[in-house]
Amino acid sequence: EVNFMKVLMFSGSPKREESVGNKFLNMIKDCLHECDPEIEVDIYIGSECNIIETDGSGNEFVTGKTLYNDDMLFLEKKFLESDFIILSSPVYAHQVSSYMKKLIDRLAYWLHLYRLAGKFGYIISISSNNGNEFVNKYLRSMMEYWGVLVVGESSIETTKINSDQILESYARFVCKKILSVETESVIDVPVTQEQTFEIQKDNYLKRESGFERDFWKQHGYFEMESFEELFRRKLREKNE
Repeated sequence: EVNFMKVLMFSGSPKREESVGNKFLNMIKDCLHECDPEIEVDIYIGSECNIIETDGSGNEFVTGKTLYNDDMLFLEKKFLESDFIILSSPVYAHQVSSYMKKLIDRLAYWLHLYRLAGKFGYIISISSNNGNEFVNKYLRSMMEYWGVLVVGESSIETTKINSDQILESYARFVCKKILSVETESVIDVPVTQEQTFEIQKDNYLKRESGFERDFWKQHGYFEMESFEELFRRKLREKNE
């Protein structure tokens, strides 16, 4: 049984409510609430958020704090409180939208900290007919660096979607994926995520000081034999 699960969806669409991507996210939300009305679902649309572009100073890597007093303060809190994260972006020139990129750039300082370990994720890309695989690969990489365990992806090509019924069937599939993580006992961590954890662990063990090394030490990462062990620990802490 799913109890008070928190699902966060972030859309990189500039079109707001009328885009295929945002319509799809709302379908997933409706499907989740049909299954369990107590699931908390928040949808944030990049074009409606005040996210200032990074200034390139790298100060956030030193201080461990976001650069500006904008919507990222609120969004970071929401990401950290969530159990399941969906990133959805249109495909522009085989890349994510600028709205999605701004979010990722501002969360770049989380890429070494596994701030989202213990959370599951899903990726959605929307194109007219090609380029989804490039966006999916990029978003998967970013989520894995944040510590998210990605359980699937949907590549939507709008030229092949000729009815809302098709979109709704996709939404039901994603809904099942989200609900299944609450009962899934097997944690299948990708080899790439394990390798990255080992490389970063070795790197920070060699450092004598710095915010990132201190963060790893304070949060007990050095005691973890693997990323899977860290993920399971975070999952336990969240459910306690």
